[in-house]
Amino acid sequence: MIRPGSVHPHGANPAGYLLEQFGPDGAGTKFGEGSTLYMQFRLMVSPEMLNYSWPSAGGEGWKVFIVWGPIPGPSCTGDQFVQENTYQSNVATGYTSCGTPALYTNNGNPPMLIEQGDYNCSYNSLGRAGYAADPGCFKYPASTWITEYWVVHVGTYGQPNTSFQAWIAPDGQPLKQFLNLSNYTFGDASDHTAALQGIILQPYFSGANGSTSTPAATMWFDDLIISTQPIAPPNN
Repeated sequence: MIRPGSVHPHGANPAGYLLEQFGPDGAGTKFGEGSTLYMQFRLMVSPEMLNYSWPSAGGEGWKVFIVWGPIPGPSCTGDQFVQENTYQSNVATGYTSCGTPALYTNNGNPPMLIEQGDYNCSYNSLGRAGYAADPGCFKYPASTWITEYWVVHVGTYGQPNTSFQAWIAPDGQPLKQFLNLSNYTFGDASDHTAALQGIILQPYFSGANGSTSTPAATMWFDDLIISTQPIAPPNN
């Protein structure tokens, strides 16, 4: 939960968080080159998370998770991927490697799809209003549990052979794909031993400007699964 007026200039994380390493200390599972990460979780956000303009308090919008390695170590690395509500568009978007490139088609250059698969959401210069009117975009619903399922095959760092696939759906509805990127260049090519080792679940956002007018807002998580094998869809 983000408490009202809690955004301040001395920290970018005004809310609680869950940090999970992929396995026990000293013997955690590492998803490095040639491996495939399977991840599933449930998410719900309050109306305030969607309706308030969080970029006005700093940053580009709230995040949902950060997956990175190594652990211990900073989460902003060349070997990370992040789901973010970029510029408070309220559609499911993401990026890699501490900001660039984004998980978009055409190497992140317009014309591009910021969601791909069953959803095909085109970049829209009108922002939130434009995306809200686009039937090709998945929009986060308020006060509704949704499930996400990610499959990330890590290729060779610095080479165009990683794939990102992800599906999403409100409870009671079949999962639909919103990310479908193959031949994607991922990772820090200077260190081929690095690996994804943990996840932070939280509404993190950077660049806080000291605003004290932010509302109380809440993000809930449930049923996080990390696996080396495919995960069955939830039995809604």
